[in-house]
This record gives sequence, structure tokens and C-alpha cells, in this order.
Amino acid sequence: MNLFMKEHFDVVFLDVIMPGIPSLIVLDEIKRISPKTKVVIITGRMLDKEFKKELKEKGAPGFIQKPFRLEDILGFLK
Repeated sequence: MNLFMKEHFDVVFLDVIMPGIPSLIVLDEIKRISPKTKVVIITGRMLDKEFKKELKEKGAPGFIQKPFRLEDILGFLK
């Protein structure tokens, strides 16, 4: 978050499992500071429908399942 507050990012890839702070709180902070920044969630876990819905409501356009390929990332940058 310190780096995010100092720099501009067009897109942020945010892991669901974050050390020390829940990813949804980080997502909220990113969107509060820079609403236009695209936040894509990455995860190695299966996400249930409710969590996917909450991510979308909070401004994350989608998620990428690990392991992912370059093509998966590029799809979110269009």
C-alpha cells in the first residue's frame, strides 16, 4: 500500500491470500485512492459465488486462477 500511495498504477494484481491484511481491505483501499485502477484478483483456491460477487461489487473486474499463463493476464489488460 505504501508503494501504491506513492506511484500510479493502471492495473494491480492482488492475491486473495495476503500476509497481515485481508485482500478485500487492500482492494477497498486501492479503489478509494484510485477508483480507475483496475484490480485483478489472483488465487490458487476455488472461489465461491458469494466471494466472486463481493469482489465484483468492490470493483475487481474478475480473477485469474493459479497457475495462470501470460495470455490470461493479457486478457485483463485490454
